Amino acid sequence: EDPTPHIPRPCSLRHAFTHCLDLTGCASRKSVLRVLAEHCTDASHKRTLMFFTSLAGSQAYSHEMLEQQPSLLDLLNRFSSCQPPLDALLNVLPSLQPRLYSITNAPTQDPDNVQVALSVVQFKTMYGMRKGVASSWLENLAAPLLDGEPAPPVYVPVFLKRASDFKHPSNLSAPIIMIGPGTGVAPFRGFLLTRRAAIAQAAAEGKEPRAGTSYLYFGCRREDEDYIYRSELQELH
Repeated sequence: EDPTPHIPRPCSLRHAFTHCLDLTGCASRKSVLRVLAEHCTDASHKRTLMFFTSLAGSQAYSHEMLEQQPSLLDLLNRFSSCQPPLDALLNVLPSLQPRLYSITNAPTQDPDNVQVALSVVQFKTMYGMRKGVASSWLENLAAPLLDGEPAPPVYVPVFLKRASDFKHPSNLSAPIIMIGPGTGVAPFRGFLLTRRAAIAQAAAEGKEPRAGTSYLYFGCRREDEDYIYRSELQELH
């Protein structure tokens, strides 16, 4: 069985490490730590890495690996005697997973466009400032456009994943209760826009729109930064 189905053939190393492998979340896998330990020439480095994978080291593993989230580069810098061969890394590093974002607009109202909302992930660890892989990449792509600077077309690989149960009720008269703090409000903006479009469609057809009551519970830490879609939500109120 191929241990690396997520890496296409043929493939350059740059493409594999840029697009196929998770280099920032790999420390959460003890199998990665074991492989790194196997290729340490310093006995103390090998001992420390193996300690993280042991039952006795579970608390240290939780704090230093899960909480601090070192990247592969952080681990190689910390345990400098570790020199794993390329094939060992390719076999053990996890695949880079897609990031799922909720669609915030109403397909019935705007079928040719997809809008999403996301928070740019950034936090400090013992290894320095850590940035989210997808959110920081998207932020860098969007920066010239937001600044009004001329920029080449931006291409982002995407796919649609249909939600089987999480969707606006088909019965317009049904009341809905929505709870979405922060960017969690994103799909519910789509719900409200879908409901508004359905009401407008019913009115255009000469029907009396009977929409159920909509309750949206939304909160944010900082009103000046996190109150997204403020004007729209106030308009839809």
